[in-house]
Amino acid sequence: MTQPPDLTNPEERAAYKSELRGVMQWPRLAGFITVIAGAGILITTKSLEAPPAWALNSGWIVLGAGWIILLYAMVQRTLYHRRRMRGADTQD
Repeated sequence: MTQPPDLTNPEERAAYKSELRGVMQWPRLAGFITVIAGAGILITTKSLEAPPAWALNSGWIVLGAGWIILLYAMVQRTLYHRRRMRGADTQD
């Protein structure tokens, strides 16, 4: 069992913020890029005179998938933070 970080100490707080920033970093980045791609597909498709239904649907699917990835990453990061504050071992 590890000790939770002392957030009243400025050095430990900065180190913990850096540690927490690294948790689920790649899934958060992938989700953000996917959301941007889905929004781009929707904006491009809606600007067409007669947008095909498949393009609109694929834009919504990509946008939704991106938000699901982001939500998953946020939940996992929150769970990590809770475990870390309890002093539980976060190594898997």
